[in-house]
Amino acid sequence: MRRLAIAGLLAAAACGGPRRTPEAAPPPPFSAITAGEYHTCALDRDGLAWCWGINQSGQLGDSTITDRLRPVRVAGGIRFALLEAGGAHTCGLSVSGELWCWGRNVHGELGDGTVEMRSTPVRAVPGERFRSLAVGYEFTCGLRTDSVLLCWGADDTGQLGDGDERVAERYAPVTVKGPLRVGLARAGRHHACALDTGGHAWCWGSGGPLGDGTLETRRSPVRVKGAVPLTQLAIGAEISCGIGRDARAWCWGPNIDGQLGTGLLRPTILTPGEVAGRHRWTALAAGRYRVCGLDEGKRAWCWGSNYLGALGDGSGRDHDVPVRVAADRRYVAITLGETHGCALDTDGIAWCWGMNVTPVGAGMLGDGTGQSRSVPVRVGGAPEGRPGGQPPAR
Repeated sequence: MRRLAIAGLLAAAACGGPRRTPEAAPPPPFSAITAGEYHTCALDRDGLAWCWGINQSGQLGDSTITDRLRPVRVAGGIRFALLEAGGAHTCGLSVSGELWCWGRNVHGELGDGTVEMRSTPVRAVPGERFRSLAVGYEFTCGLRTDSVLLCWGADDTGQLGDGDERVAERYAPVTVKGPLRVGLARAGRHHACALDTGGHAWCWGSGGPLGDGTLETRRSPVRVKGAVPLTQLAIGAEISCGIGRDARAWCWGPNIDGQLGTGLLRPTILTPGEVAGRHRWTALAAGRYRVCGLDEGKRAWCWGSNYLGALGDGSGRDHDVPVRVAADRRYVAITLGETHGCALDTDGIAWCWGMNVTPVGAGMLGDGTGQSRSVPVRVGGAPEGRPGGQPPAR
């Protein structure tokens, strides 16, 4: 029902919706890319941030609330070491370790002590220095150099992990509870997970994707059952995945659209299940109903719901095991939003696929149109005059 309703709205939007914007100079090569719910951001090789897509909460950081169909520079000229996009907000760590955030701030997720929307970067959690970030739908976490994880923002399902049931949101950071020395953390819509320094996975928040064998909500971290030691995590809206030390991938949580990639027709898998195939993975990204990854050959694969081309294979069919993203390119980074995906190739060029228009705005593919795509298109527009950024016919 949800998808039928959206499809109707999208059809209506298409009649008078976004049109191709005038040609513009392509963005510079990127070194990192991250997707929010309906927007995408990237860092260029100088550490400057660029964003595109829906901007109704200022999540693009360009001092406006205007949607952008192509990349625009984030205001302020800050040089970032890393960037993470959440639901409708974005945060980055400067090269000096300062945290800056912008976008929606309804629950204090920007960490500036207010609930004011910000369309340009604002200094967050002053006095703290972080080495990595986990940016969720309406909350944010920062990992300090002493392996302590701090979180702030929405806490209605325990996603801040501090064990407190008395509050639904935090405007100031709280410490994730437990004897957990964190090596890596990632955040989703209503839950978060972390790896301890031994590679063991812990999760907290809304039940289902926590991996503890139950559907219970947990307000402090619980150990994921049966998981092999992991080196990476990918947390989607309602999905959790990780890469083991043997480069195999594992996923757990809801599986209605086959988004766990195990090939098993089970609606929910409450403990880690191995992703099918003999792939050796170097990176994973999780969305709401799909997961994508890069193998050791730098090839991109996706599985789960293929709504509006979100798997990038051009077929339009759902897949419960990995399928190859179309186009024979090699990628070095991959990211997923709510219904779109993007990847960086070895030249730093960004390519995106999936949904590109919603009832409230458009542009998360960054190709200058509001047209959804079932195969990757080049961010910034068509190279060499080829409409849509498609590679030449062979």
